[in-house]
Amino acid sequence: MANLPSCTDIGLLQLDSKAIKTKLQPTPKEFNDRIEVLVPHVNKERTDVAKEWLQESINLLREPVNNVEEFVVQ
Repeated sequence: MANLPSCTDIGLLQLDSKAIKTKLQPTPKEFNDRIEVLVPHVNKERTDVAKEWLQESINLLREPVNNVEEFVVQ
């Protein structure tokens, strides 16, 4: 996109593509800002899911086992 001219003549009209180029080429700062907002939220959700699963698994392993079949299920 960097090689495209910002102004182009189309017949009697002149097309200025500078505005569209700025919308199509977001700056790295904008991407970084979005990532800084999204990543902590996604990490927290995934950590909460993993923590819940781990706690459930620990609780199941703490239950007493009376025979081999229960041990295998556990």
